[in-house]
Amino acid sequence: MATVLQRAVRRHVDRRPATACRGAQRAVPQTGQRLHVAPQSQARHHRLGTDQRLARRNRHTGQDAHADRIRSGIHRALVDLAGPENHSADAVQRLPQQKRILIRRRESQQRCRVREQNTATKGHTQPVRCPSPPGRNAPMSQTLLAVILFSLILQGCAFAPGQHMTPDDVTLSDPDEPQAKLIAITPRTLRQQQLRAAAEANALPQKLLDYKTPEYVIGPGDTLLVTVFEHPELTAPGSQDQLDANTREVLIDGTLFFPYVGRIRAGGKTVSQIREQLRMGLAPQYTEVKVDVKVLRYNSQRVLLSGSFKVPGPQSITNIPLSLVQAVSIAGVDLNDANLAGLTLRRDGEDFLIDIDSLNRKGSQLSRIFLKDGDYLHLNSNSKNRIYVLGEVRNPQVISFGTTRLTLLEALGNAGGLSPDSADGDAVYVIRGAENFAEAPSTVYQLKSKKPTAYLLAGQFELKAQDVVFVGPADITRWSRFISQLLGSASVVQTGAAFRN
Repeated sequence: MATVLQRAVRRHVDRRPATACRGAQRAVPQTGQRLHVAPQSQARHHRLGTDQRLARRNRHTGQDAHADRIRSGIHRALVDLAGPENHSADAVQRLPQQKRILIRRRESQQRCRVREQNTATKGHTQPVRCPSPPGRNAPMSQTLLAVILFSLILQGCAFAPGQHMTPDDVTLSDPDEPQAKLIAITPRTLRQQQLRAAAEANALPQKLLDYKTPEYVIGPGDTLLVTVFEHPELTAPGSQDQLDANTREVLIDGTLFFPYVGRIRAGGKTVSQIREQLRMGLAPQYTEVKVDVKVLRYNSQRVLLSGSFKVPGPQSITNIPLSLVQAVSIAGVDLNDANLAGLTLRRDGEDFLIDIDSLNRKGSQLSRIFLKDGDYLHLNSNSKNRIYVLGEVRNPQVISFGTTRLTLLEALGNAGGLSPDSADGDAVYVIRGAENFAEAPSTVYQLKSKKPTAYLLAGQFELKAQDVVFVGPADITRWSRFISQLLGSASVVQTGAAFRN
């Protein structure tokens, strides 16, 4: 190795005189000695222009400077590797293999730089391009790069695509985001939910429960059947046609006409009151007259039903009180479209929301609600009664339901269950929004379902309309998605680089 270095130094030092002009001999004059130039070269120098002489002189000067840099670079390499106090040839020969290789690389790099600058000075169309030498800290840089890459891989979940949710996302929510509280689905949570549902089912407005149906009052449109016994001239016995001849319809002004009595006011009176009024009117002509009055057709008092009923429309109120349950049963419910928890009763300008699905629950008081003239019933559609099942399930979907009892287990079952390849069993959330975020926080329920026994809790947890069931991905799933996208991006970069080359 020392011989190689000595040859390089001697070659670059001895070649300095050889870089002079062609045909001229440049030598370093000694003290008292003149520089001798051949006549041919002298004549040739006279023929050259001043600019050419300056350019060639500058080129020679640059080459001398390059040679000096080569010698100083090799000397620095020897000093760095062997030490400033021990850089002899024998010491260099005893250097480790790695350091000797480094000396060869630096020597080759210095020669390549000289060729690069010479070709650039002479104006070659394809100048030499030397590769950048490996730095002394290259192994350290590669190690640092590997450490950074490994850290990015470990933290890949933070850059993974898609949505995910953790309990910390709820408890440490941003003040600008909708506030939420986290509740674990446990047997205690189910017990509280059942008590609250029972209280809501029985919490009917007291105003509706206190209403008692009064005795039927005659009104316009009612048809009365008046019978006067033992007086066929007043009552025609016989067939149905003769029976219709004995009927009297209450006019729109609330009056009716009867022979020997004339026009009397029937609107707003009960059947017994009208019977007594007719008996008193016939008393001057007939002694001890016996009169009977009954309502043949009820048309003056009605309730109106609309919405998701099979037979919507008006229903008449008779002398038998009409309850809410009876009216709904007569109209029939379209179970494919109806929202049983969304029956609206409008009475005297006030709306009451009633859950008729609670009729079969213990303690229900729906049968105590009776209707009165002018009541309006509307059964809402289940188009807005939806549950959204999203995330790592086999079949994400929107579920419409017409009853209030749709459990978390039923929702997950309709969606095909949790995805066994990507779902996190402990990341099953039910997100329930509040009607007013400013007044009340939203609620997030968490079910840890890694064990199949957790489905017993899911089968008792009831969902509400507009709930969002979200199943989060497992950590390995998020990491795998990040790596797949990272490798995909790297392949795109490599393809672009290859296309550019």
